[in-house]
Amino acid sequence: MQLNIVIDDQLLQQARSISNLTSEQEIIEEVLRNWVATQLKCQAPKNSAKTLLESDFIGCGEAEPTLSANYKQVFSCIVDEKYDYR
Repeated sequence: MQLNIVIDDQLLQQARSISNLTSEQEIIEEVLRNWVATQLKCQAPKNSAKTLLESDFIGCGEAEPTLSANYKQVFSCIVDEKYDYR
């Protein structure tokens, strides 16, 4: 495909200086490849479990087995121990 565009000379010089690409065509093709890859990555359907595992967000902890039933009482005791200055 043939494409006629006008690009700022300073921008092309910056692109040449930070990459090993020398021709305008190489620079434009590389930019388009990166842009397409980014767009595809953003649009890809995500597996929630896989995303969580890759994010290092999942961890583990220890608590009482009945914590879901008495969490308010446990929290109150923790706060009282930490902030009760009587």
